[in-house]
Amino acid sequence: MIQNKKIVVLTEKFCDLNPCLGTTSAYSNVIGSLISAGIKDIRIRHYDEYLLRFQKSIDDTLIEEAKENKPDYVFCSYYPFMDSRNIKLDTFEKFRKMGVPVIFIWFDFGHAQIRNLALQVGSLVGNLNVVVDTIDQVNNENFISMWVPQDERLFHPTEKDIDACFVGTVNNYPTRRMYLDFIKSKFPLYVSGGQREHCLSIEDYATIIGRSRISLNFPDKSDGTVQAKCRIYESMLCGSLLLEKDNEAIKKWFDPMIHYVPFSNEQDLLDKINYYLEHPDERNAIVSTALNKMKTDYSSEKWWTTVLEKAK
Repeated sequence: MIQNKKIVVLTEKFCDLNPCLGTTSAYSNVIGSLISAGIKDIRIRHYDEYLLRFQKSIDDTLIEEAKENKPDYVFCSYYPFMDSRNIKLDTFEKFRKMGVPVIFIWFDFGHAQIRNLALQVGSLVGNLNVVVDTIDQVNNENFISMWVPQDERLFHPTEKDIDACFVGTVNNYPTRRMYLDFIKSKFPLYVSGGQREHCLSIEDYATIIGRSRISLNFPDKSDGTVQAKCRIYESMLCGSLLLEKDNEAIKKWFDPMIHYVPFSNEQDLLDKINYYLEHPDERNAIVSTALNKMKTDYSSEKWWTTVLEKAK
C-alpha cells in the first residue's frame, strides 16, 4: 500500500526560484498528486527557501532529519543548476547508503541542458529517474518515461461559461502568438498569460480551464523542442475539450479524435473551435472519453504506485 509510505519531497518552492512569481508548479504536479494518491506522510523541504532564509544549504539538515524520521523514499525535483542553489550530490549518496531510494523527476527533458544534467546527476545518484513531457528515450535502466502527474483535487470538471481559452505564456513563443493573434481577430478567445506573465495562481489557472468548453494547447517550447505539456492532462481532467497543435509527443499517451482534436494551421483551429461549439454532443463524447482515460490509466495513484514500485 503506497498510502502507508513515508516520502520526503525535495523541490524548489518558487517558480524560477523567484519569490515574486509565486509557488512552483511542483505543488500541483508532485505534492498535489501525492496527496491525491492518498499518501499522508509527506515531508516537504524547499532547498531555495532554506537558502534564502538561513544563507546556507539544506544538506546537513536533510541527513539529520532522515536519520530521525527514516523515510521510505526521497523524491527530488532537481533545478537545472549545478551550484549552491541545489542539493549536493553526496547528500543523495548518503540517503542511498542509509537504504533510502532516491527518485528524480525530470521536466523539459528535451532541452539539452536538462537532459545532460539528468544523465549526469540521475545516473550517478538516482535509484530511479522519471522523465515526463517528452518522447525522448534514454538507454539507461534507471530511467523511465511517464505522463505528468496531476492533482485531481484541483483539476476536475466544473460548470462551463467560457467557450474557449488559452492559459499560458505567450512571450518568447512566436508560434503561439501567431495562432492566438489570428484567432482573437475572429473569435472572442479567453487568453491569460499564466504564472510568469500575469502571476496567475495554480488555483486560478485550474478555474479558468475548468470553466472552458474548449482549451487550446501548443506543444512547441521556445527553444523549438516539442513536449506533452501539463496542459494536456489538466484540460482533460477539467472536462474541457483539448484542441492540440498536431504533434507526435501527445500520441504516446492519447489518440487523436478520440481523446483530443488535433489542428494543423490557424484556419483549421478556428474552424474546429466553431465546429465543436456548434456540436456539443460530439464535443462531450470526446471529453467524456478523455476524462475516463485520465481516471483509469493516468491517475495520480497509478503514477505513484508505478514509480515507487520501480524504485525499490
